[in-house]
Amino acid sequence: MIVSNRQNFIFVHIFKTAGTSIKRALRPYAMPKWKLPANQVLKRIGLRQFAPDFYPDHMTASQLIHQTSLEEFTSKFSFAFVRNPWDWEVSHYKYILRMPRHANHEEVKRLGAFSEYVRWRCDQRFQLQRSFLSYEGQQVVNFVGRFETLNADFKTVAAQLGISPRLKQLNRSRRTFYQEHYDAKTVDLIAETFRTDIEHFGYRFEPLQKSVA
Repeated sequence: MIVSNRQNFIFVHIFKTAGTSIKRALRPYAMPKWKLPANQVLKRIGLRQFAPDFYPDHMTASQLIHQTSLEEFTSKFSFAFVRNPWDWEVSHYKYILRMPRHANHEEVKRLGAFSEYVRWRCDQRFQLQRSFLSYEGQQVVNFVGRFETLNADFKTVAAQLGISPRLKQLNRSRRTFYQEHYDAKTVDLIAETFRTDIEHFGYRFEPLQKSVA
């Protein structure tokens, strides 16, 4: 999460929705102005630079409101990005496997097949994307962009804030068609488990468009 008192915004970071890239682009706008020239000097002499005020990476809107107040939260423009749940879980699975320091790395590695991972995730280990955006059951985040239209939606955010950040995509895994990882049972498991997100954000399991030779 990034909270900027200077630009009056809150970015709620849902994991595996390009949040690392978005935070990198927004950091200069989240620090007091005096830190910017100081960072230029520190960078030049090879010392550690100042960071924005710390908030946990995947803090929810509700957690921040409990830490501050609803009035404080709603006084700023808040935004987040969501992702198709079927694609989201493929990305999360690959990320856990390639990150040995991840808390679930060894457990997921032992599961083996993606189908077993889906069953494991759907067995009380899941977190809805909507839960990041809500307080007492109501969505409080002002703007929800989509991973699938990241560049266009990020431009909408930048225009709202009156800033011109440069968005570079980081932490990108090798892209495959998420549909290739699923069978009928795992498609249905995700559909049932993430029903709230799927219905709220209007997602569906897209048919795989195969090219014709």
